Amino acid sequence: MLSASGEAPAVGLRLTHRLRPTVGVEGEVAFSRNRGWHGSTPFPRPEFSTRKAFTSLRLTVRTSPRYPVQLDVGAGPAFIFHGGAGESYLERGVNVGAVGALGARIQVGEKLALRLTRLAFQYFPTYTEPYQELSGGVLGAGKTGRRTGVILSGLTYTFR
Repeated sequence: MLSASGEAPAVGLRLTHRLRPTVGVEGEVAFSRNRGWHGSTPFPRPEFSTRKAFTSLRLTVRTSPRYPVQLDVGAGPAFIFHGGAGESYLERGVNVGAVGALGARIQVGEKLALRLTRLAFQYFPTYTEPYQELSGGVLGAGKTGRRTGVILSGLTYTFR
């Protein structure tokens, strides 16, 4: 059994500190678990999953907080932690990379807002053996660039 690419649910937590009304620093962690696999296995299928933790710290700029809908953009360093059960061609451990973020915030009260953010992580993991992508291409062992997208939605509470 080998891990397969695919969509997986994620849950996260973000803390923001405003340096100015339109500039801030955000720290974030998002956990993801993918139970997708390919290959053959005896029955019953053994427990299998890969896990990733995406952590990032980024500088953000947003539109004026006076408006009920605000847009924000940010970038900074990221650390991606890999783990899980079963075999994987991915060398497990930590990868250093970068993250870009694009988001929207909709005020629903004085201190409460709805938030939707698209995170794009770029990192360079090491693969221990050649592996086949779901698209059919075969990639060699060694370091290769990977991009992973994470979409987080949630509630924001402002402490002031």
